[in-house]
Amino acid sequence: MGSSGTRVVLSKLLPVFMTVMVLASVVPAQAAIQFQNLGTAAPPAALGGLTMTPFIQQGNCEAPATTTIPGCPIPGTLTVSPGLYPAFIGCGWATWSHGYTGDVYMDWPAEVPATTVTLTLPAGTTAFYLYIEPDPFDIVDITATTNSGATSGAIPVDGDGGANGFGFYTNASDTIATITINSTYDFAIGEFGISNAVAFTNSFYDDYGRSEFCVNFKTGAYQWSILSGQGAGNTYTGVGQVLNGNAKIVSPPGTTPVLNFTFSKLQKKAQGYFIPPPGWYSPLFDKNTTDDPQGCAPPRPTTPDLQ
Repeated sequence: MGSSGTRVVLSKLLPVFMTVMVLASVVPAQAAIQFQNLGTAAPPAALGGLTMTPFIQQGNCEAPATTTIPGCPIPGTLTVSPGLYPAFIGCGWATWSHGYTGDVYMDWPAEVPATTVTLTLPAGTTAFYLYIEPDPFDIVDITATTNSGATSGAIPVDGDGGANGFGFYTNASDTIATITINSTYDFAIGEFGISNAVAFTNSFYDDYGRSEFCVNFKTGAYQWSILSGQGAGNTYTGVGQVLNGNAKIVSPPGTTPVLNFTFSKLQKKAQGYFIPPPGWYSPLFDKNTTDDPQGCAPPRPTTPDLQ
């Protein structure tokens, strides 16, 4: 690395490589996406009440640069731009925090090291964390920002064994599409965790106890439970098409299961039906949506029937 004033800024890259390490975040987030500074402690089991699943470790070192981060434990792919080189602590990268020795990703030695990296998350991501450490053995400010504008603000991260965790999670009305990391020096990223648990905006309970329906009227994610009659005890998840200004949700044309549901916010009434592949007909009629019991714990992870 170069110098800062009269102080020589040392690099932690091991001989196999020469560069990288990543991220930062704190400050109240905007909109539905919230930020949590995880510090240098080990990753939490949950963010914002959503259960987190760590990425599967690969143990690669001296491998070609990749734009796809392997080991994602949910459907979909985590990609990174520009492409980064895989390493792990002790092979290509020297230090981290809280005893972690697994995978990290960094840029290859270059005339102009990468100081901005963008992660594109799998569709439906509701919570995500990663740890970042700057290349210099020095304290460097790092900022992480999501596609919604929610940001960590500048967080000081210690390059001498102080990898810092940055976590983002959503409430009931949004998902996380991208996270962009900015720093004045290059950095490495690693130790990822993710959740695609669905946060529902509304729940409806049939007046005759035949069914329960929960839905996110922004994303179209839903859960239908058959409580009595044919198919009782079965629960289905999916993603439907939201119509009429968040007043109606239906299944995409020609797909199964078949969903057709309408909610009148003004009249506080709702009705619809659901037909899963076996052909069972499950109706729901709710003449007063204000007295519905709380329910529909988010499925973790979500595996939509409708794509």
